[in-house]
Amino acid sequence: MKKQKMSGKDVFAYDNNWSACTPASEGDIAKIEKALSVKLPKELKTLLMTCAGGRPKNNFYQNDEYDIEVGLAQILPVKNEAKRDTVLEVHKQLTDVLELPDGLIPFAEDTGHANAFCVNIKSGKVVYWLHDEPDRRAREVCGSLKAFISGLTECPY
Repeated sequence: MKKQKMSGKDVFAYDNNWSACTPASEGDIAKIEKALSVKLPKELKTLLMTCAGGRPKNNFYQNDEYDIEVGLAQILPVKNEAKRDTVLEVHKQLTDVLELPDGLIPFAEDTGHANAFCVNIKSGKVVYWLHDEPDRRAREVCGSLKAFISGLTECPY
């Protein structure tokens, strides 16, 4: 992954404070859709147009139904100006190296910057893509992107 440089603006969205946001434009979204030959879900478009590249103050997610506890480091940027891997770059890395299945679009990284959160564009569910667990790479963690992002809380640890 690229060296991370903080830039961008602060945003309050999804009942959370986000720093270093570099929001996507409609044109940026269209480029992603064209490059991946998909139509992004409305929730993902809204997130990227609000918080792309952003780091949430409350970054902890827990869901007992899905048996998951995880930290979200950042929403992937769409533009290369942030000097961090973009949605398209991470998608290519995961597809080329780890055989990311069709229909999963990465949108964020975990706090270890090793695993990705993806949206399943068919079901709308959030999937945690684990690079180091070949037998269980894709793990559903939430029923919708909005519920996942809105469910971020302060880390209890």
